[in-house]
Amino acid sequence: VLNLGATGRLQTTISGKEDINYTTLLIGTAGVAIKDSVSSTDNGSVTAELPAQLAVGFTLRQRLRQVDDPMWRVGAEFRQSWWEGLSDFRGNTPYANAWSVRLGGSFTPGDNPDKRGRPLDYRFGFRYGQGYLAFENQPLTEFGMTFGVGLPVSSGFAPQRSSKIHLSLEYGQRSNDLFFSESFFRGTLGFSLSDSFWFLKSKIN
Repeated sequence: VLNLGATGRLQTTISGKEDINYTTLLIGTAGVAIKDSVSSTDNGSVTAELPAQLAVGFTLRQRLRQVDDPMWRVGAEFRQSWWEGLSDFRGNTPYANAWSVRLGGSFTPGDNPDKRGRPLDYRFGFRYGQGYLAFENQPLTEFGMTFGVGLPVSSGFAPQRSSKIHLSLEYGQRSNDLFFSESFFRGTLGFSLSDSFWFLKSKIN
C-alpha cells in the first residue's frame, strides 16, 4: 500500500513586546542578591516573521498481514522552510533556507504460534539537512541516525493487543564549515496504549 502526503503553511508575522534589562548580581553563601540595574530598555511592540514551509512524503507498506507473517514499512520525507531574508524581533537576518531529508523503516517478524509473547518491532531512520541558523553566512548542517525497538505488552489472555513500549537511540552531528562541530546522543521512551484492552469496563467485579 502506497500512501502520499503533503503539508505546508504560508509565511506569517507574529507580534510581541520586548523588554531588555541588564542587572548586576551578587552571588555569595547567602544566595543571590540584586545590586543594581545597569540599564533597562522598553522597545514596546515588535514583530518577527515565520517562514513559509512545505513538506512532502510517502510510506510504502505491506498490504495485508496474517498472524504468522512479517510486517514491513518504509517511508521518506522532504521538508523545506524559506527562512532567508526574514528578520527577528531586532531586525536581524542571520538565517538561511532550511531543508531536510528523512528516510526510515520498520520491520516486525511473524508471530510464533507456539509462544505467548509477540515479536519486537525493529525501527531505523536517517536524516540529513541544513538548519536555518547561519554563521558567517555559512549554514549549519545536521545529520542523525536512529535505531529503536517496540516492546509489546502482551499476555496469554490478550495476545493480540497492540500496547507497546517504544525505545530509541539517536546519534547525530551538527557542524559548520568554518569553526563549529558537535556530536550528540538522544534517547527517547514512549508508550502506546490499546483502547481495546486498557479501557474495557468489566461486567462482573
